[in-house]
Amino acid sequence: MRKILHLILLSFFWIITSNVHAQSQTENDQTFKGPIQKGKYTLGGNFFIGEGITSVQAGVGYFFSDKIGLGIDGTYVNELFLVQLLPRYYFHVLDNTYIFLELGVTAGDIFGVSGGAGVTYFINERIGLQGRLNNFSGGGVGMVVLFGGKNR
Repeated sequence: MRKILHLILLSFFWIITSNVHAQSQTENDQTFKGPIQKGKYTLGGNFFIGEGITSVQAGVGYFFSDKIGLGIDGTYVNELFLVQLLPRYYFHVLDNTYIFLELGVTAGDIFGVSGGAGVTYFINERIGLQGRLNNFSGGGVGMVVLFGGKNR
């Protein structure tokens, strides 16, 4: 748990320093049209096998804008089943790379506030590779697929 908190704090520091570069990049290129757009749906999943934690997670989501999304994830971790409702805020840091922060609620075999951070790299307009950390599921590596929405 302590390692996860350190990684989350490190992620926040990296996000703050990287966001300055992302803002200047998008201000210089107003025509950027990334894969994360209002009205798109997501389907994704990830897994993590580590010291004391085995986690499998799958979920769906919706983007309210090119920065704000909401995910509902089902997680099986160490013989516990959890459902997480996670609002997410996305920072565009490089061409097809986004960092996100999530903070929401967890219900199931454990109840509480859940939070985390992650990085998604989109290999094209629909498919992204993801790594994330979460205080309940431990996080993991996986994939996300985007559906719907209008390409700008």
